[in-house]
Amino acid sequence: MRRNFIAVLLLLVTTALFSQTGQTEIAWKYWKTKKDVQLFKRSFPNSGIIEVKAVTIIDAAPEVIEAVIRDIPAYPEFMYECIEGREIKKFDDENIIILNVTKLPWPLEPRDVVVTTKVKKDFTNGRFEVALVGLKSPESERYVSPIKGHVRMHELTGTFQCEILERNKCRMTYVVHADPSGLPAIVVNLFVDDNPYGTLQGLKKMVKLDKYVELGKKSKYLEFIEKYFASKKQS
Repeated sequence: MRRNFIAVLLLLVTTALFSQTGQTEIAWKYWKTKKDVQLFKRSFPNSGIIEVKAVTIIDAAPEVIEAVIRDIPAYPEFMYECIEGREIKKFDDENIIILNVTKLPWPLEPRDVVVTTKVKKDFTNGRFEVALVGLKSPESERYVSPIKGHVRMHELTGTFQCEILERNKCRMTYVVHADPSGLPAIVVNLFVDDNPYGTLQGLKKMVKLDKYVELGKKSKYLEFIEKYFASKKQS
């Protein structure tokens, strides 16, 4: 009897784990192409708001792209409708908590979100990734108190993925799911592609600025990037 109980329990646990894993493996569906940005969409677990993936080619070196993404105060210059980017706490170069504020159409109040950003690098395969996760309450409020005139968001996940194609050409992917709080999902989904599309277009403009080209030359990861290209030549 005890063995049967344990067997049933293991089956239930395995089924639950399989179900959870299946939720994260929902297939992307091609949505549309806007200019030179391909857009894909898929449903997101426990949310009526769809998740969007935007993919484009950027003619810039990876260290220059990274320099732009690391410039948090400059987020309003390239992230779609962003009006403030602020570093809140830096644990190290790969783990930073930031505040991001996004403007919404009048008369809606701006949305702010406290986000953890974690950088992962794979110099063997020529890739790097910046993962974004909005902090839930009350942790979010421990880092940044509620801001008068703003609505605090908590549901946000996003990823910047950079794949090196050539020395000055990368495939850039931006995946984002965000709940702006207080708006019907059916309304949010009408404009949900604007953020990733607009952000990648902004990024393309920023990488052309001399400021980021020069910062790229000082990247502490430049040595590893050059080694990656050297290994590709030898293979």
